[in-house]
Amino acid sequence: MIEIIVANGRQKNRVEDYARSIMFELMPRKKKGQIYIEFKNEVVIDDYSYKGVAYGDKNAVDIEIARDTTEDMMVTLAHELVHVKQFFRGEIPSSKKIKTTGSFHMTSDEFEKEAYLYEDYLYMTHWWK
Repeated sequence: MIEIIVANGRQKNRVEDYARSIMFELMPRKKKGQIYIEFKNEVVIDDYSYKGVAYGDKNAVDIEIARDTTEDMMVTLAHELVHVKQFFRGEIPSSKKIKTTGSFHMTSDEFEKEAYLYEDYLYMTHWWK
C-alpha cells in the first residue's frame, strides 16, 4: 500500500482518503511508495510563486500546495498526484521539480499536459464522491 502522509491542514483525514483514492485510480497495482503532502502559505521557487510543486523519485514524492480555496487546493493536489504517478513510473527524472503555475497554456511540457488533462476529472470524481 502506498503510504500517504498529510503534514497539516484542517481536513487531514479527508485529504488522505482523497489522495489514496486518486492514486488507486492512477496506479491500482502499485503497492509500495510514499507521498508526503504539505500545505504552505506560499510555494516559492527561484522567486516565483506556484500553486503546487512535486519532487521525488520512483519510491517517494513530496508535494507542496499553496493555501487557497479548498477547491483550488484539491484541484492542484489532483494535478500533483498525476506527477506522483509519473515519478513512480520513472517517466520524470528524479532530479526534476515539477511546478504548477495554474495555466495549461503556459506549458509545452508533456508531463504538465497530462496533469492538466486529468486534474478536474480527478477532483470531481474523488473529492465529491
